[in-house]
Amino acid sequence: MKAAVYAACGAAAFLIACSPKTEADPAGAPKADPAGAAAAPAAASVQAVPDRAMIEELNAKETTPEPEELDAYFTPDMAKAMRADMAREEVGVLSYDYRWNAQDFEITSTAYEAVAAGPDRGRVVVSFVSFGQSGKTTYDMCRRADGQWRIYDVRSNDADDGSLRHQLGLKRGEVTQC
Repeated sequence: MKAAVYAACGAAAFLIACSPKTEADPAGAPKADPAGAAAAPAAASVQAVPDRAMIEELNAKETTPEPEELDAYFTPDMAKAMRADMAREEVGVLSYDYRWNAQDFEITSTAYEAVAAGPDRGRVVVSFVSFGQSGKTTYDMCRRADGQWRIYDVRSNDADDGSLRHQLGLKRGEVTQC
């Protein structure tokens, strides 16, 4: 019987010694150990890779989408700003093809790379050659609650002034509704 008690006490001591350390707050309740928090399930940090097929479909079109097609590709605020720009009587921001950052183009090659940027953000980078010149267009994307992806910005050649969102008068990087 003594041996069983000693074994139980030894097992309890072992478990206590091997348990993560906790600190007590002033009220006496234990605080979670930061290392223990890091060991929590990684579901919240899962990186989402956007669907590049949508961008491939967009770029396969002969021209940029018509106003009634914009909602299938863009966030609501981008689609609204683009439709307003298209409705202007004078030449607006969208006087060029934002997909290729040009008014005239002759695409001879393309390469698509989808990159995760967080659980509901990502980008598709399109490298291309037009008239013998290399170019790059980056589509910043967000994932909606239904799992579908939408474009919230189009950036040309990573230039500071190359943000379509900024050119349309929207705040860069600020997406209120995907």
